[in-house]
Amino acid sequence: MDNLEIAKIFYRIANILEIKNENTFKIRAYRKASEVIENLTQNINKLYEENKIKSIPGVGKGIAEKINELIETGKLKYYEDLKKEVPESLLEIMNVAEIGPKTAALLHEKLKIDSIGKLKDAVLKHKISKLPGMGEKTEKNILKGIELLKKTNQRIPLYEAMDLAEKIVAQLEKLKEVKKVSIAGSLRRMRETIGDIDILIASGSPKKVTDKFISLQFVKEVLSKGATKSSVLTNEARQVDLRIVAEESFGAALHYFTGSKEHNIKIRELGIKKGLKINEYGIFTPLDLPAKIWQVGIKNKNYDLSQYFKNKDKKCSHIKCKLRSDDMSELSLTGFKKDKRQEKMIGGEQEKDVFDSVGLPFIPVELREDRGEIEAGLENNLPKLIAIEDIRGDLHVHSNWSDGSNTVREMAQAAKSRGYEYVCICDHSKSLVVARGVKEEDFLRRVRQIREVDKKMKGIKVLVGSEVDIDFEGRLDYPEKLLKELDIVIASVHMGLKQPRKKLTKRIINAMESGLVDIIAHPTGRLLGEREAYEIDFEEIFKTAKETGVILEINSHPKRMDLNDINARAAKEKGVKLIINTDSHNTMHLDWLKFGIAVARRAWLKEEDVVNTYPLEKFLKSLKERK
Repeated sequence: MDNLEIAKIFYRIANILEIKNENTFKIRAYRKASEVIENLTQNINKLYEENKIKSIPGVGKGIAEKINELIETGKLKYYEDLKKEVPESLLEIMNVAEIGPKTAALLHEKLKIDSIGKLKDAVLKHKISKLPGMGEKTEKNILKGIELLKKTNQRIPLYEAMDLAEKIVAQLEKLKEVKKVSIAGSLRRMRETIGDIDILIASGSPKKVTDKFISLQFVKEVLSKGATKSSVLTNEARQVDLRIVAEESFGAALHYFTGSKEHNIKIRELGIKKGLKINEYGIFTPLDLPAKIWQVGIKNKNYDLSQYFKNKDKKCSHIKCKLRSDDMSELSLTGFKKDKRQEKMIGGEQEKDVFDSVGLPFIPVELREDRGEIEAGLENNLPKLIAIEDIRGDLHVHSNWSDGSNTVREMAQAAKSRGYEYVCICDHSKSLVVARGVKEEDFLRRVRQIREVDKKMKGIKVLVGSEVDIDFEGRLDYPEKLLKELDIVIASVHMGLKQPRKKLTKRIINAMESGLVDIIAHPTGRLLGEREAYEIDFEEIFKTAKETGVILEINSHPKRMDLNDINARAAKEKGVKLIINTDSHNTMHLDWLKFGIAVARRAWLKEEDVVNTYPLEKFLKSLKERK
């Protein structure tokens, strides 16, 4: 059993217990354990082997024993017994946004709904709106949730796809027959959701590699098996495609299968203009001709190649190159007898060969979406993208003062161990009761404790902050006199997410114009696969952020990745400063930074666009100047 499988079992246990109206603390314990295990950066089986299960944040003795049972037997008796009390099909409808355990229990009791199909039918017949506490608005939201579930079921969240792909690669690269291996497709481009997982291998023994691939423990069903391409379905119903090529073609194949399709088309068009054919097998020049011979035809639309062949091969003396337009893609040969000398492979072992052949610098994988990267490359104007090593601090981490698992000191120590110069502890504010937000009477005591930790910690600056809720009118959750005790104020929306676009926009703008806010966290409130982004007017948000100097966050939580790449790039182009934070709730979540970096790179961000790349003094000075 891996991390994700165990996390899903605990998540389901929590749902069943809630349907059964069991003890709240018990439910919370299983849900917390599920979240922590799902986001562990270590393999839980390794922790088991090292007898470290109890060291996982939020895992007590009882849950640790259940983890051990799952790893040792592959089953959990407690879970199997619980499933007998609640139909498994009832749990299915809880995957729909708007339907929690209590609603699921009500729908099952009153309308016998135990499947998505029955749920949709009940909505369309307006049966749900007649139930207590329901209404037409509820029905509309459930219908939206069903459509969202349908979409997300077809795509895999980035973090889940990456976890699975890395496990498969780790198994395959052990084979001596595997010379090179890489993740490809949209996963390599770090898109926030993925279709099928693509893996590319260079090998001279494709059969042995294929046999190993289809026999991996993750495989539930073999969809196809061929000499160079195979597809499987995993236990989690994810499709994984394996392609095997010769080592000399690996670079060209990696470029081709990484995509995007639109990017590849542009590259092939550039190749055609240079008289080259570029595909997954390599880079080829027709007739072994130097590219300059082909390009002479641009100036002479009926260029006679016999001059080139005169002393080489009499059989070729009658070949002519004709252009039907100034575009080399219209180039054609007449009088040419096809033979083995029609094409010659001139590159393709390295991915760089593809870009070299068309006069481009190497284009980072995250940019390959045909969003101007090729044009920028031709003008030698590609940005030097931000890298994970550029980040000097994380300004949005939680401690056990609110809903975090670790102490302030533990979070600070974990940040220090990652080489950070600074970290800011930003627990939730009082109104977010579900996250155990810090009450006003505890506010100053928390500030003092963090200041004490900062004094004692060497090698890292520990800043005091808070993630302060923006209320329904745009007011902040603490009075000004308390907020002025903080180094950093992060403001965010957690309630009233279904307010009209104009109202939500005004709430955020009011917070930014207060003069008290430094950062707006996860600006659209989305949760991938669970909750769509709320609607805001980005033009107004960007305009106000620029005027007030408020920083917008790229939240690295793998279910948020918010701002997304499109909006982050738009913010940069409007002159808005950005920050990449992890929103960590335990020490291991600090490793989520890679997902925020992926968003930033896809958004064409450079080091200077992101404020937590600044050295400590510059960062603090920038905050002071803004205020």
